[in-house]
Amino acid sequence: MTGSQTIPATRSSDQSVSTGRAGHANGLPGSVMTTSKIPLSLRGAGAIIVSNHGGRTLDILVSVISALPRIADTIGGDAPLLDSGIQRGTDVPKALALGARAVLIGRPYAMPLAAAGPLGAAHFTRLIVGELAVAMALTGTNSPEAVERSLLWQG
Repeated sequence: MTGSQTIPATRSSDQSVSTGRAGHANGLPGSVMTTSKIPLSLRGAGAIIVSNHGGRTLDILVSVISALPRIADTIGGDAPLLDSGIQRGTDVPKALALGARAVLIGRPYAMPLAAAGPLGAAHFTRLIVGELAVAMALTGTNSPEAVERSLLWQG
């Protein structure tokens, strides 16, 4: 697999996703397809970044975290790397429970870096790692691999 491939959720009505290589799907930026039509080349991939590319334009659109279970089930549970909405350590086990293999952190890390330089970024890293450790201790999980979907309330 060459280049990065992303699958941001775009519509809640049919759980459509936008897919592409390096930001393009079949040569068309922002192409949309349903999860049942995700190219076979993405199914079973080693890793796929699931992102909304910086935010939902409309609050009525499905969030990436809401679409993550369906995306993970469609492309294979070992592939998704979530790159949207991680603001604090407690968001990490939620993403893992919903099917992410790992999370990527961009904007929340960049803001303290811009405001306070390397010390700001280091401080944010300590905060998020500490919050993750507390969340895992409170849920009785001893490693990220031990997080299961049953961890979340299914009300």
